[in-house]
Amino acid sequence: MDPNADDAIEFHELESAFVRALQTSDADVVEAQVGEQFREIEREMKIKKMKFTDFIKMLDSDGNGTLSTHELEQGLMSHFSPAPKMQSAAARKNNKIKSKNKPAFR
Repeated sequence: MDPNADDAIEFHELESAFVRALQTSDADVVEAQVGEQFREIEREMKIKKMKFTDFIKMLDSDGNGTLSTHELEQGLMSHFSPAPKMQSAAARKNNKIKSKNKPAFR
């Protein structure tokens, strides 16, 4: 909170500390988005009366017992309605970079 370490907290330092404290971290935003996506998948699974093991087997397109990123992405897009809402990590990063260029306050 005292970036210049002069043992005095100036108004602009206090203001900066509050701004940082009130900002939601990127990890919190991603966690909330992923959590909502999983809740939507769970609802779909419940409607389709699927067990989690059935879900994994369905997504494992090559039948090797593991899920690649590609199998997971393709399976979600083809079998579940929430998938179109999901963004790849690259798309999220691209959006994040674009949003950083916007001013935080007006």
